[in-house]
Amino acid sequence: MKRLSIFLVCIFLSAFSFNTYAQNQLSFTAGYAYASVTSNSTSTKSEGKDNGAYVGILAEMPIYRITNLYFEPGLIYFYCGSKSGSVSEAIHTANVPLRFKYKVHLSDQLAIFGFGGPVASMGIAANISSNGRNYSMYGDDGIMTRFDIKLGVGAGVELSQLLSFRFGYDWGLLNASKITGMTSSINYLHVGVALNI
Repeated sequence: MKRLSIFLVCIFLSAFSFNTYAQNQLSFTAGYAYASVTSNSTSTKSEGKDNGAYVGILAEMPIYRITNLYFEPGLIYFYCGSKSGSVSEAIHTANVPLRFKYKVHLSDQLAIFGFGGPVASMGIAANISSNGRNYSMYGDDGIMTRFDIKLGVGAGVELSQLLSFRFGYDWGLLNASKITGMTSSINYLHVGVALNI
């Protein structure tokens, strides 16, 4: 964890040094989120699916002397949940994307872009409710770990240098399961908009 913290600090400091003479852009982003949890053990394989939403802030930082290439860090809150009968599930996470973005302007009013890079994901809360009883999946006797590193890619279109429509997919790289003999990965599909502010 200490090495990861040092790594993240270095990336942010590098980004700001790249942009000493560049104009940065902030945007508010929100949209639909879909989480899939794939679990494997020696005898079984299962998949869970949750729907939800996300909201957050992204920064677009031009990289000095590299045309059309940007560093795009952010802070995104994800909520995904599901309900089946008397059992409901809710997962809240804070994601820090550290992506690189390549944007091509087709005209003054239209641009297309693609992005990719790592995402640090930290669980805030993950609860299961059944028959009026609540259970934390992150607790001491829980079944999930809080921290994950994801690798994401995506693309989008920007209109009038103000509003963009974007979609992406983030693959979970670490084992999210605390259960001995089982591995789990949590992946996110996200589709939404970003408004420059």
